[in-house]
Parts: sequence; structure tokens; C-alpha cells
Amino acid sequence: MSNIKFEYREATGHVETLMASTEAEAIEEAKGLLRDGDWDTSKGTVWPIAFVVEVEVDDEGHEVDVDHETVSVSIDPPEPGCSEGAHDWQAPYSILGGLKEDPGVFGHGGGMIIRDVCAHCGVYRKRDTGARNPVTGEHGLGSVAYEDADEKSLTWVHNQRKVRAPGGG
Repeated sequence: MSNIKFEYREATGHVETLMASTEAEAIEEAKGLLRDGDWDTSKGTVWPIAFVVEVEVDDEGHEVDVDHETVSVSIDPPEPGCSEGAHDWQAPYSILGGLKEDPGVFGHGGGMIIRDVCAHCGVYRKRDTGARNPVTGEHGLGSVAYEDADEKSLTWVHNQRKVRAPGGG
């Protein structure tokens, strides 16, 4: 008589036995482990990958990999802090370019790049509706990345504050 167990395996060599009794449970548990991982999102959204491996264990303790499923989740970077506590995302044509009717929006490969800038701190946000997982090649994913404020955005923020101030006209 043999029994089945499920393992979580990363390409790094990290392996964990999952507590799941079905493949569906194992996949959900693996996704949770991926979400809880320490992934480098400094350049934007990442899609870490692991494998759920079905392992058959015979009466003598020998293990044989029977099947596996690739598991991936989307991990967005945390939104950077803002000088005013919460970002006020806007899309000024003068800073972002694009079409005047739709500033900061650019088409690419079946998706759109949407850029905006915070009116408080000048940080940029870039969302991509047609992102691609570089490992699996899957297209049409959503991603987000943040870029530091620059002289152009900080000047715009400063000018916005002057216009909003009482008597700033």
C-alpha cells in the first residue's frame, strides 16, 4: 500500500511538505507560501513560481514523484510613502505626455501602459495591463512599478501648491 503527499518546491532548492490532502488544497497552500515569501519587488510586480509535486510513498518509505503543477502568484510592490499620507494620483499632460485627451496612456503589445504622478510628492506610478511574466512567458498580466520623483514632477507639484494656496491664483 502506498500513500500520497504533496511537496512545495522552489527552483532555489527550498522544499516543504504541504499539509494538503488534495491537489487543489496543495495548490492553494503553495500560493499562500508564495504570497508570504520575501520577493524583490523593487523594480515592480514579480510573479514567483513554485511547483506542487505529488509524491507517492510506498510501504518501505521510497518516494517517487508522480505529477507536478506549476504555481505562480502576482506580487505587487508596496506603494511608497507620500508626504501627505495618501497619494493623489493625477495624469497631467505636461508631465506625462501621450494624447491630450488621455494623458499618460500608451498602447503596447495588446495592453496599455498607464502612468500617473502624485500631486503631493511627485512620485510616478506605472501600470501595465499587458505585462508579461518573464519566466513563463504568460502575457496580459497586470503589473505596477513606482519611480522616484524627479525635477520635472517636483516642479509641477510646487506649481500645483501655489495654484491651490489661498490667493495663489
